[in-house]
Amino acid sequence: MTDRYEVSAPTGLAVSLDTVKLFLKIDIGDISRDDELTLLIADATDMVERYTNRLLSPRTVVGKFDSISSGDCAMPYDYAWLRRAPINDGAVTLVQLMGVSGAETIVAADYRLKPFDEQARLYLIRGIGTPDPFEPYPLRVTFTAGYANEAAIPPALLQGLLELIAFFDANRGDCGGCGEAAGGCNALGLPQSIQAKLAMFRIRRVFA
Repeated sequence: MTDRYEVSAPTGLAVSLDTVKLFLKIDIGDISRDDELTLLIADATDMVERYTNRLLSPRTVVGKFDSISSGDCAMPYDYAWLRRAPINDGAVTLVQLMGVSGAETIVAADYRLKPFDEQARLYLIRGIGTPDPFEPYPLRVTFTAGYANEAAIPPALLQGLLELIAFFDANRGDCGGCGEAAGGCNALGLPQSIQAKLAMFRIRRVFA
């Protein structure tokens, strides 16, 4: 199964300017760098989300799937993994199957969502609908995902984000090292110490 995701833009910052200023030892009343820090927060958040596949603020996601995985033979369900996290009960708002005649909406009675911390699993009644054989991603699932607010972000993940913001602030685009062998950045531009924190939260099976 191959999946693709379209994620809506964040409506605000995943972590507040006050939190970042305290971490960087900047006076909270000093607003002279607010615009600059806002950009650093946005850039670091985007990198963390892309690396971990976890959304640090609530977003709308459209998942597109080229196929559905076969479930247990004893159960009348097949399933698809929703590889963006975290996802809670009631997160799925629309399930569609792209058929020859267009999009067919699958009613809620014909699917079940089983949330997990890393990847939710969407169960569908086996054999429901007939996908268009020429449609590369016939199954479309719209759902909400992301931590509700800054306080909901796991402490180690939040720490990794703050350290990445501090790294961007200190290095201004430089890697800050001479590659992984010298304790610098990896090929993604992540310092090894920060990558170690983020790796605990990474959802690896984006494509399967």
